[in-house]
Amino acid sequence: VRVGRLEIEQKLGEGAMGIVYRAFDPELERTVAVKVLRQQAEEQQRRRLRAEARALARLNHPCVVGVYGLESVDGDTFVSMEYVPGGTLRKWLDTHPQARWREVLALFLQAAEGLAAAHDAGVIHQDFKPENVLVGQDGRVRVADFGMAWFDVAEAKEGATSSRLIGGTPHFMAPEVAIGALPSRLSDQYSLCVALRDALRDARVEDPAERQALEQVRRALERGLERDPDRRWPDIRALGEALSRQLSPAADQHQRSLLMERVEQLWLRGVLSESLSGTEPGSEPLAIRLEALFPEDLERISLPPAGDLPDRRSGDAERLRFARRVEARSVLELDDLFDASGRRLAIVGAAGAGKTTALLALTRSLLRRAQADFHEPVPVVLALGTFEAKLPLSEWMVAELHTKYGLPSRWARLWLQQGALVPMLDGLDEVPAVRQRACVGALNAFLEVEASAGCALTCRELTYADLEWRPEVGATIRVAPVHEALALSVLGQGRATALLEHWPRDAQLRELLSSPLMLRVAARADIAAVEVTRSAQLRRLLYAHFVAHLLARASDVPESRERLARGYVALAQAMIRSGSTDLWLERLQSSWLEQAGDRRLARTLGVLAVALGIFIPGTLAQLASGLPASASVLGSALAVLLTARTLRSPHIQTVEGIRWGWRRALRWLPAGLIGGALVGALFASRYWFGGGDVADADEALRGLFSNLGYGALLGLFGAFAMGLEAADQATRAEPGAGLRDSLGTALAVAIPGALVSALGSTQVLLPLLARAGLDLGGQGAAFGVAWSGLVGLVLFFVYGGAAVTRHWVLRWVLALKTPLPRDLVTFLDIGAHAGILRRVGGGYLFMHRTLRDYFASLDDDALKLISAARDPQRALTPERPA
Repeated sequence: VRVGRLEIEQKLGEGAMGIVYRAFDPELERTVAVKVLRQQAEEQQRRRLRAEARALARLNHPCVVGVYGLESVDGDTFVSMEYVPGGTLRKWLDTHPQARWREVLALFLQAAEGLAAAHDAGVIHQDFKPENVLVGQDGRVRVADFGMAWFDVAEAKEGATSSRLIGGTPHFMAPEVAIGALPSRLSDQYSLCVALRDALRDARVEDPAERQALEQVRRALERGLERDPDRRWPDIRALGEALSRQLSPAADQHQRSLLMERVEQLWLRGVLSESLSGTEPGSEPLAIRLEALFPEDLERISLPPAGDLPDRRSGDAERLRFARRVEARSVLELDDLFDASGRRLAIVGAAGAGKTTALLALTRSLLRRAQADFHEPVPVVLALGTFEAKLPLSEWMVAELHTKYGLPSRWARLWLQQGALVPMLDGLDEVPAVRQRACVGALNAFLEVEASAGCALTCRELTYADLEWRPEVGATIRVAPVHEALALSVLGQGRATALLEHWPRDAQLRELLSSPLMLRVAARADIAAVEVTRSAQLRRLLYAHFVAHLLARASDVPESRERLARGYVALAQAMIRSGSTDLWLERLQSSWLEQAGDRRLARTLGVLAVALGIFIPGTLAQLASGLPASASVLGSALAVLLTARTLRSPHIQTVEGIRWGWRRALRWLPAGLIGGALVGALFASRYWFGGGDVADADEALRGLFSNLGYGALLGLFGAFAMGLEAADQATRAEPGAGLRDSLGTALAVAIPGALVSALGSTQVLLPLLARAGLDLGGQGAAFGVAWSGLVGLVLFFVYGGAAVTRHWVLRWVLALKTPLPRDLVTFLDIGAHAGILRRVGGGYLFMHRTLRDYFASLDDDALKLISAARDPQRALTPERPA
């Protein structure tokens, strides 16, 4: 079926004037929603549809459904609109009964933004209710169905004032409209407050601060629900501001404080303080110079060598003022430049120039603001190298925030949506080239729609200049090369006599040591003579001396140093191969293995370990209980199949930690008991409708009460399960925390599930087996234990046990096939102590990305020479791809 060029696929719903379908546009190759007037529609309704489409087309707001076109074909008038996969807000509320009140409020605030945009365009919705709001799979809310809307602007042009309708849904209708007054912006405000009041009616909180915040929300709604329109909020934005003050993480000070402490602990106390104070191995404190970059400067940078930019003595006055402002700021004053950029800043520079240091300095300034003002957003540092092109940037951030900060996914998603976090994205150049374009596209989409609190990023200057698309930031600043005078001063304080002698006549050397990182490395290198002239060889010579020094810190024994060095080479190569800048044990994947056969081996053994972990204990337990061998094998095989979905993915996915809230469980207890009673009554019905399998009425009554008792237990278990929720983040981040969370979740679900199954088997399964001719007699208790154990095993592996098992199998294969040891934590901690690695919370990364690249390029001969601490000059070999 077609409407114009659109191919109708499915009916989505019906509105006041027409029917909405999902359709496919073959010309633009996209799915759309199309609203078609009913066949008996009058001309007045056609005018209203045209007015609606024109008014909505003016909005162009992310929280209002977009309009693509208005057409009339063969007498049919229809509007093609944005298709939003997901459902209505009413459906979301019905399917998320456990949602916290902040999540609900965040969705309604997005709807309020859409209504405010409509009001700015002279459009009054007049029929706002959860059924007319869409919640996309991306979490974004769109106000829809303007079929009853009042269109001042559009209808004036149509000359169709008589087409105005006054109406709406009675429950959500403002009192003045119900008695005949004209709809207004304030009547839309009333409808929104009614819908939000209903959604929060059953919200209960335990914490006193939480109760106070929720009470403030309800007071704000009471003002919006005043019968007198003049006593309501001046407009819907004022209402939104009052509500959002309670939605801010400031209202949940405990969660927010934990997150700020984690940022401070992971990035500022260790990484930034070492970089600024010169306390990291091989470093000296160096002043970082900043320069403003404009588009024409990027063209110069793309033509190496990239030195200082020319002085700007003429040009746009505003640009000149910003450039002078940048040059006058130190790296500790970047928050001023961040504000001047519209809170969208890119920091570029050469490898080792200090981009990450500048980003962390800005993070510290923004964190100090957040600590002083609870309404300021919290900065969070994320490494872009792990970006997955198949995910929206916000969803990738949610996963990173959970892994690296322990922030529960629902909180991360909520805070990103409400602009309570400032993403500090490090290393756009670390994104593999095949994913860079997709990454920039996702970043720009995020900046356009979701980055209300701002965003900062870093990238190597050559990569940034060569990007086909660039991030749409407000300003770009460059970390400038080190001045020659400062470089000579640093070399003179170190042991680089040969380098000082070579300096005046070697341009390659001067360019290489304009990087603060290489200058620090050179200052610590005890080089007797410089016998190479190529910059690449000189870089490797400096690193050879530097790495020999670091390995000597790790161990006094040459054999031990060589074993450690081989492990760090394997680690560096695996990180580059997998596109990772850091290592978190819980995110270890089979892609860290170089050979395809090894990757298949790790995946196969992991799946086999889980399957056998269910099949063997389950079969033996059932045989011991008296079941025939065929039934035991079949039962265990079916149990293994239940975990197939968990094992199908090649990726090892850990599970969030959970906690149990007794108040939440108590709220669900009545529903659980009623549902359990119905299930028990259903099973008990066999005593009356089962074909005469009971001897008398007494036995029937005993069966009824027995099954009702089991139903009550089932209801109790259901209430217990509803009380489980993702735990708040821990105060400490340790290696493998995600694995421990997965194991804890698996046990928390498996043990209660097994107990309920044990009780249920005696009430349900044993009578059914007896009726089928298999009476276990005195072995019924043993069967109950076997059956509950099998159920417990399935629950254990489905809810986290499979991830833990597959992880340890992968660790075993890595130790077998690579130089990485089984005790990865000790190995990584040794590297952190020596200065090769840096521990950031529960993760590890190389002290610098160029150090990682150097390790990845080493071959066996170079490793032996460096590990033995002999002349690293002999370790120079032609560079090869990592």
